Amino acid sequence: MGFENPTIDDFKNYFTRDFPYGNDPATSIQDTDIQKAYGQTNVNFNQGLWSTQADYTIGYFFMAAHWLVRSEER
Repeated sequence: MGFENPTIDDFKNYFTRDFPYGNDPATSIQDTDIQKAYGQTNVNFNQGLWSTQADYTIGYFFMAAHWLVRSEER
């Protein structure tokens, strides 16, 4: 079964207050940062673990957020 990956705007709407979104790469998370985290998620994410689109989407958000936070720690 194939699920659709959420959009970057979906990510921002889900994590509305959890990340400092903006245009300054020194102080904020940009769309390119989220896109990079999505790329890392795609490589490490097993669609077969999820039974519904809603569950898949939430799992995808959290895996992408994990990669985003890990990237910011460096």
